[in-house]
Amino acid sequence: MSNFPLYDNLITEVTSFEDLSSKQKDNFMKMVVDIDDNSSELIYALIRVYQLENSENKNIFTLPYDGKFIDKDLKFDLNELPNQLKQILYNFLTLYHGNKTKEEVKNK
Repeated sequence: MSNFPLYDNLITEVTSFEDLSSKQKDNFMKMVVDIDDNSSELIYALIRVYQLENSENKNIFTLPYDGKFIDKDLKFDLNELPNQLKQILYNFLTLYHGNKTKEEVKNK
């Protein structure tokens, strides 16, 4: 168990170690472009915690999974991430968009 409750909750929801389906990957790409800065930071934190919990490479001074800085933004290639991590991030994005939709309806 990590010291990051969001990660701990999301990883318990992962029931498959399979890669995301094509439809899930398409949904992932649509959802990820619509997140705010705070959620972007949470995604990076989830990636880093997963790396520290599951990878032999625990070097905190390098970006995990071939991440790159592009124009001051941190970018990851979805295909470079482990399947379980993809599932965690997909669940996070689904939760984020579900909560965002509820909030939008509430504010109308």
